[in-house]
Amino acid sequence: MKKTHRTKHDAFFKASMRHLLIAGDCIDHNSPDIILRRINPTNLTRYFDSFSGYVQEHFAEAIYTTPLLDDEGNETGEDAFLAILVEHKSQPDRFLPLQLERYKIEFWEHWRQQGNNSQKKHLPPLWTMVFYHGKETPYPYSTRMRDLIADPELAALMFDEPYRVIDLNQIPDEALKKQGRAAIFQLLHKHIRERDNRAFLEDLMHNVVKPLLPHIKRDYLRDILAYLLSCGNINDEKWFTEMIIETLPDCEDELMTLAQKFMEKGKEEGKEENNRQIAKRMLAKGQSVDFISEITGLPVANIYQLNEKHAEYTVSA
Repeated sequence: MKKTHRTKHDAFFKASMRHLLIAGDCIDHNSPDIILRRINPTNLTRYFDSFSGYVQEHFAEAIYTTPLLDDEGNETGEDAFLAILVEHKSQPDRFLPLQLERYKIEFWEHWRQQGNNSQKKHLPPLWTMVFYHGKETPYPYSTRMRDLIADPELAALMFDEPYRVIDLNQIPDEALKKQGRAAIFQLLHKHIRERDNRAFLEDLMHNVVKPLLPHIKRDYLRDILAYLLSCGNINDEKWFTEMIIETLPDCEDELMTLAQKFMEKGKEEGKEENNRQIAKRMLAKGQSVDFISEITGLPVANIYQLNEKHAEYTVSA
């Protein structure tokens, strides 16, 4: 297939950039002083040899690294370098800033994958240059990423401000409780690792979850209980189950799920006695014998024997 002019433009540009002396001259004559003070343009290394993926296919011939220099012209360290990305365009492209940002992220991700994943490391600085020779001149589009967003105020927020980290550990519980339905997961995440968490769980269920029950879906309630069982430090299953029964007496499906989870997780030793204690508590709360039997696994006859005053309960068909 015959190459288009655009493809030929790209091919010749890459052929030129393969020569380090030509690349060095380009960088030397087209870079700002802040860059030229920190590098030696004649000391370039092509980065493309170790760079795989989308970037290599398109323009990896024009990615270079060079050591960073101090004020006296000495290299500042083995890991201190500047990366230079040189791109070519034969046609204007309004979304070029987005394309270049993607290239930068791929470069940094590749760099991290080469054993540079320590949390103490800093990303190497990456300077970008674009050589343009399209018919339309001067270049008609902004080269700033923020100008791709129509609303200047929101663009400033996106690109001038750091992203927000909500550190739950720094927010008082009373403030979190005021965040409506979002209070539940935030409070749980904040306290999930605590070992002595009875007071917190009772407060959460009575004062946060219970008032929000009309406003959350039941499958989310099951998610809450499943998260507590899998990640919480619940050592007293009997206490926890009784607390849930007392707090959420009308949530039969969720209580059944809770019981099943405990049965999967639970300890065989003392389980029957625990179930009897749970059944007594449920009887006191007015739960039906059939439902108590489903939850605890105890025979209906045994549940009647637990308390004579409940003997009038009839087993539903």
